[in-house]
Amino acid sequence: MATLSTASSPTITAYLNFVLLLSIALVAVGSLISCLFYFATEKAMVKERHGELSFEERKEIMVKALAKSAAPMLVLTLVVVYLSINFFGFGVSQT
Repeated sequence: MATLSTASSPTITAYLNFVLLLSIALVAVGSLISCLFYFATEKAMVKERHGELSFEERKEIMVKALAKSAAPMLVLTLVVVYLSINFFGFGVSQT
């Protein structure tokens, strides 16, 4: 059974802090990209309908826009998961 020595603990802590910082940044960028997909789709659907829209029509457009923008978000999520598995699963080991 392997144990960690106290000399390597600061290195591991720094590595974990870096991974946490990178994860937070990736979540923020992912949220921004998903919002851009969603709002661009919604804006295009609102432009298709001319005139004043009622609350029910806006609600219907929001549901349809979310459904239409789900495909690019799903593809982006699958690519990120695939790259993460490749990096963390098959990346360079320190041993």
